[in-house]
Amino acid sequence: MTDNRFPAPGQDTRFPGPGQDARFPSPTQDTRFPAPGTDTRFDGSAPLDPPVNVTPPGLSASPTTLTYTPGVWTSVAQPISVVATLWVDGTEIGPATPSMPIDDAWRTELAFVRETAIGPNPGPVIADSGPVTVPAAPPDLGAQVQAILAGRGGMAFDPRDKSTLFQDAAGTTPVTADGQPIGRLVRKYGDTAEAFTQATAANRPVLLNGEIVFDGVSDTFGVFTDLGFFADVAGALWCYKITLDAVGRGNARITQATTGTNGVVERFSTIIEVSGNTANICRKQDASNPFHRPASGNVPVATPSVVSFIGDFVNDTLENRLRGVSSGKVAMTGTPVGNMPNTPSLNIQLGVALQACKLGRLVMLPFTPTPAEILTLEAWVNEAA
Repeated sequence: MTDNRFPAPGQDTRFPGPGQDARFPSPTQDTRFPAPGTDTRFDGSAPLDPPVNVTPPGLSASPTTLTYTPGVWTSVAQPISVVATLWVDGTEIGPATPSMPIDDAWRTELAFVRETAIGPNPGPVIADSGPVTVPAAPPDLGAQVQAILAGRGGMAFDPRDKSTLFQDAAGTTPVTADGQPIGRLVRKYGDTAEAFTQATAANRPVLLNGEIVFDGVSDTFGVFTDLGFFADVAGALWCYKITLDAVGRGNARITQATTGTNGVVERFSTIIEVSGNTANICRKQDASNPFHRPASGNVPVATPSVVSFIGDFVNDTLENRLRGVSSGKVAMTGTPVGNMPNTPSLNIQLGVALQACKLGRLVMLPFTPTPAEILTLEAWVNEAA
């Protein structure tokens, strides 16, 4: 008896054979699963990876600048891009750059740099630098110089300040503009009320861009009175900024003093020689070895240079500093041979056949400053206009 409800195998069209059912194509025909190596979502070397921070960004602070050091990032899959921003007091300020001048509004606040790395997938990933306290505003250099000189004698001159300049030696006609002659220069800071003067009109230097310009022909300028504060001193310092127009014309004597009754120091001078060498010297009253000078270097032509000469007459040492670098100290040896008359003198001489130059700020001290004070004085002398 035949049951027609169950046809023989292969005759039931409801169940097609393998390869005949379009709902289940063979692997090579299923476009949802491409063959290995043809799937662009995987490069074949490794699975997708988020950006990884190897080294976090860095941030440091000086009194005037925030310095940003980029972090190090990596990603296995594809290149990544990193965006760095500066945050101060919890607020995003803007893009971070390697050197960022400090805004006074940031002072004493916490700052950090945030790097955001954006990769192919997933992302973004964030890495922050450690927080840095933005330094308080540095004290005014002029105020620091005033504090160093207060009650200790000495003078600081600043030709940028026209209120300290006069066209005549008597100090009756002020200097008001570049190109005008300078017949009198008075101190800006210090307890010693001396002035540099030039009585002869033809020999007066002129003002130009905050500097005293000497022509190298006839200009001379000096203190010609009894500069008593250099008598019987235990130390001294000259610190000044100079720009040579050329070399080879002769010596440019910047400062020279004679000092007195202690029988130790006769002359303390700082000179720019024919070659441009800083020939700082000190003469001790000793017949066998009267002149002493520390090693020094050349002042580059047309390059503003800060020169410092420090004498410690208690410990009998001299030190020369050129452009912030010390030559080291040299000892003044020997035995004093007697006292000199207490008739100290001081002058700046840039005269006939001598170096043409520009002289900026100048400090003279009748004592030996501390290393920290020397750095402050040099910073003021070299301060940008």
